[in-house]
Amino acid sequence: MPLEMLPSLCNFLLFGKDTFVQHPEYTRMALDMFESSITNDHLGENDAVNGCKLVESILLNLRGHIDDVCPSHK
Repeated sequence: MPLEMLPSLCNFLLFGKDTFVQHPEYTRMALDMFESSITNDHLGENDAVNGCKLVESILLNLRGHIDDVCPSHK
């Protein structure tokens, strides 16, 4: 994920929380970006850091609304 995208995505999560809550597929897409940023061998450390910042924004802004879209790790 390019660094230029991170502020926009975090802004969407902050000010568009209701839209993310109403459309769980948007949250799934954001979580997929995070997962790709830390698992893709073609991306670097900066991408992983940006992915972590994105998931931090998801966790802070969508508290209580992401349980249904997060994969279960049993």
